[in-house]
Amino acid sequence: MGEPADGFFLRLPPELVDEILLRLPPDEPACLVRASAVCKPWRRFFANANFRGRYREFHGAPPVLGLVQEAASFLAISALPTLPDLSHLVAAALKALDCRHGRYVFDSYDQYWQGDTVHLTVLDPLTGHGHHIPTPMDNRLLWYSVAVLCATQGCDHHDCQGGHFSVVIVTTNHEQRVTLGWLYSSETELWSALTSVSHPNVLKYSYIRGSPSVLVSDTLYFDLDGIIQCHLGSRCFSMLERPADGKGYLMTAEDGGLRFATMVDVTNLTLWSMQTGLEGAMGWAK
Repeated sequence: MGEPADGFFLRLPPELVDEILLRLPPDEPACLVRASAVCKPWRRFFANANFRGRYREFHGAPPVLGLVQEAASFLAISALPTLPDLSHLVAAALKALDCRHGRYVFDSYDQYWQGDTVHLTVLDPLTGHGHHIPTPMDNRLLWYSVAVLCATQGCDHHDCQGGHFSVVIVTTNHEQRVTLGWLYSSETELWSALTSVSHPNVLKYSYIRGSPSVLVSDTLYFDLDGIIQCHLGSRCFSMLERPADGKGYLMTAEDGGLRFATMVDVTNLTLWSMQTGLEGAMGWAK
C-alpha cells in the first residue's frame, strides 16, 4: 500500500500546498472543514485572514448556501457543517422580511394583536448571532417593509459576518398619504427618522407588508403603491412611477442597475430597465 495522501502533501513545498488547497471546490464547504482538520499547518492556512479574499478571487462569486423560510428556519443547499440552534432566539408566528449581506430580518405576527411594541430580529443563520430591536413605529402602522444591510466601512459584502449593520423601515400612513421611514444603526443602537415624502396616489386599502427591497449602489428601492427610493447617504425619500404595465417585481440587472419585471400574461415576461436620459432625467425603457 502506498503512503496516505496527506503524507504526500505534507512533503510538498508549502507554497505548492497552498495553491492546491486554494483549488478545493466551493460547492461543498464541508471539504474546507475536513481539510483544515488534517494538520496544524493546513488549519493555519485556512484560518489566515488572507485566505477568504484569495479564495473568493480565485473562484468568483460564492455559491448560494440556502433558503430562509418562515419560523426563521434556514434550509441548507450545500453539505454544511452542523448549523447552530436558533430556537432560543426566535418566537412563534414569524415573518421573514428581508435577507442581505449574510443576515436576515423578521418580525412576529403576535405583536400586532397583543398591542406590544413591534420588535425586529436580525439573525446570522450560519453563526446563530441574533439581535432583538424594538422599532420606533406607532403600533397602528401595521403594514411596512424592512431592509437589512451591512454597514461596515470598506466591506466588499462577500463575507459580511460580524461587523455593524443597518436596518431600514419604510411604511405609508394611508390616512395622511405620506411615506415615513427610520434607519437603525447597530453601532449606536439608535433609530433616526428619514425625511418623509408625500404619497398622494396611495390606495387607501392597499396594504403591503414585507415587500422585498432592492439595493442599487447606496439607494434602496421599495415597491409600495409606487416605487420608493431611499437614499442612504442623504437619508431622504423620493418617488418613482412604475412602468406603464403596472404591477410587477423590482430586481437588479447584471450591471447592477434597477429593473422591473411584469407578467403581461401567463407566457410573456416584460423587463424594464431604469435609464438616465441625455438631460439627466430618469425613466423606464423596455
